[in-house]
Amino acid sequence: MRRIGTVLGPCNVRLVLALRSGGVFVFMDSISWNVWCLGQPEKRRAISKLVKKLKRYFLFLQESKVRAEDYRLVNAFGGRILTKGMIVYVIGSYGGLISLWNEDVFTAKERVALWEFLVANQRKFTVPWIVGGKGELVTCSKQQNSELFYGVLGGLGQFGIITRARIILEPANPRVKWYRLLYTDFVTFSEDQETLMAVNESSSTPQFPNYLEGQLLMDPNSLDVYPPEDRPRIASLIKQYGILYVLETATYYDVGTKHSVDKKLHQLFKSLSSLPNIYTRDVTYVEFLNRVHTEELILRQKGLWDVPHPWLNLFIPKSGIQAFNNGVFKNILLKQNFTTSIVLVYPMYRNKWDDNMSAVIPDEEIFYTAGFLDASGFDNWKVFDNKNKEILEFCDKGGIKVKKYLGYHDSKEEWINHFGSKWKTFLDRKNQYDPKMILSPGQKIFN
Repeated sequence: MRRIGTVLGPCNVRLVLALRSGGVFVFMDSISWNVWCLGQPEKRRAISKLVKKLKRYFLFLQESKVRAEDYRLVNAFGGRILTKGMIVYVIGSYGGLISLWNEDVFTAKERVALWEFLVANQRKFTVPWIVGGKGELVTCSKQQNSELFYGVLGGLGQFGIITRARIILEPANPRVKWYRLLYTDFVTFSEDQETLMAVNESSSTPQFPNYLEGQLLMDPNSLDVYPPEDRPRIASLIKQYGILYVLETATYYDVGTKHSVDKKLHQLFKSLSSLPNIYTRDVTYVEFLNRVHTEELILRQKGLWDVPHPWLNLFIPKSGIQAFNNGVFKNILLKQNFTTSIVLVYPMYRNKWDDNMSAVIPDEEIFYTAGFLDASGFDNWKVFDNKNKEILEFCDKGGIKVKKYLGYHDSKEEWINHFGSKWKTFLDRKNQYDPKMILSPGQKIFN
């Protein structure tokens, strides 16, 4: 028998581990899932349903975002089937692991054997590798096994599990010029975003800006990041216009380049619209990278962190972004009073995405991403879920050909429509790398 038959993959519901370490074998039906936040009610329901229906003896959840005090959430998953568990809870904004198992099947001796085997094998590999649906370990890159390499990028766990990857490091400048530019008009806001985005596109040595994002500002009570003396004026603008559009950009620099950076940024902003509302911060690089954690602390104080997060992330073609603003931002969000929602919106170039990847994006050269990062209570998440459905219905009726990012569809036919011209390639890769349809059946793409 081989040392290992198959390794856990996302929502891997018909999986058998077979390993040998010191004469101990483990055969075990398992479920493994990169859940990407258990705050979403549909994910919690899906996990509980799978455990009860399939009666697997091991459950492993990644990216759970669960904290120590949230055992009440995971206890409900195991029921009488999964009787023991362990949580590696999240610190900051990313991570979180949950393991639940049946202690009669997965004994203490077998757990030790499994971990010893995994640790021993991990040390043998110094290059990126992927575990496919056939249980083999495959080293992948753009040059080596490139079809699988591109397949797993945006492949929703259907072809293999990335178990090791190399990330190239480069020197980082110690400080950051961080700007927030406030707009009352979406057209000007989006044009200036595209102007800043084009600077690096046209330059052979891209430098400015290093970071670009956009956000809606609709809640006059969520102005913590702005100077206290300016908050009344910003709140007044929100009351007057309903929405302020925030263009957020940053440039990294060191002490030796500070003067030249200031000069180039001054010239760069002169190419934008006349903007009386510009807010600048000069922070360390580490402070800038940790900005989400700072916002997390603010949300925690307001009780808006350890709650369900019914998110919706969309890619929107540039041709439809103005209609999207009028129909979604100004209509659905404002009129239905979703003003505390965190909504991100910013443009991207299609040519920055390799078309060989499984990820699906709009056909136009410039498209926008919109992320609706809601936080709800445990008793009113359906309100936000219905709002998300209304947004999708608006796009469908208006002919705005959006694509869901990390989305979910109810049927194979909807998935075929989602992948469009990439469907045949997606299907061929599935047949090649996971012919038994083991990986991620819960998405209902092939099962």
